[in-house]
Amino acid sequence: MVSHARPWIGCGLFILCALPAVNAAAPSSASSVSDLDFDDRDKLAKHYVVFPSDRPECPTHRLDTGETAAGHGFAARAVDGDLLARVFPHRGTGSSYLGRKHRGSDLEIPAGLEDDRCLAACLERGTDIAVAGHTMPLFHYAAAVDDGSAQERRSDFDEWLKETCRKMEVCFVNYATKTPLEVFWLADDGRRVKQFDLEYGERQTRCFRSFVGHTFEALDEATDFYQQTTIEHITTMAFGTSPPSSSQRFEGLHEVERTVKNALDEEWKKHNVVQRTFSSLGFSKGKLPLDVFASMGAFYYNN
Repeated sequence: MVSHARPWIGCGLFILCALPAVNAAAPSSASSVSDLDFDDRDKLAKHYVVFPSDRPECPTHRLDTGETAAGHGFAARAVDGDLLARVFPHRGTGSSYLGRKHRGSDLEIPAGLEDDRCLAACLERGTDIAVAGHTMPLFHYAAAVDDGSAQERRSDFDEWLKETCRKMEVCFVNYATKTPLEVFWLADDGRRVKQFDLEYGERQTRCFRSFVGHTFEALDEATDFYQQTTIEHITTMAFGTSPPSSSQRFEGLHEVERTVKNALDEEWKKHNVVQRTFSSLGFSKGKLPLDVFASMGAFYYNN
């Protein structure tokens, strides 16, 4: 069962209300995957915001020059060469990424005109080097260079970066105490802001949206349990240790049969509501798209 915490309110919890100005030295553009930072297992060591180089008219130029930072856990890199072609295979076509819908895909480029959209994409930390740069359509940004004023374009890009790349799903599970854990968010000034009580067990999993860099505490005063965690990626996290499946006990064979039958009945009900759709492959075998495979691999590695 998935439930949601109460909605975040105000800029006190939305730490990234505006991207900070830092005037840091900008790194050179990356032309291949090897120009990015990887850990000792060849997984991306941080999140990246990447964009075509030499586009001073685009809102990404502030990241390119170091005028603005990408924020906690993120690095900004302009890309060209092979890496540009890998991340933005649709560049210059006026089409959406791989033909699938994403922000800006409704822009129509008349035949014969150059596609000069401002583009950006987010690469997920933990992505394997073999598929790094292949990123899901939802992590792509596209906007016309003449769409509103320069300030409006900057605000639009900043909002995309905050809401699409820096905001991530977080799921907490309590295996630590039979009594509910109190979960708090830590504000910048050190204040604890109560979010919810986390009941015991997988069925009581609480999922919500937060931002990279947000820190949470889970505690139970009765048992002195305490754990702190900072969000660095899409997260599914258990406090305590999951009990082994062999720990489940039944009161005789009749209860086992009843439990199995109930599970079968529930699954049979589900099959009646599934709507089947088919891609062009039909029943033939095919590979997962590289961007889907990359995202799945990053989630598995990070968690």
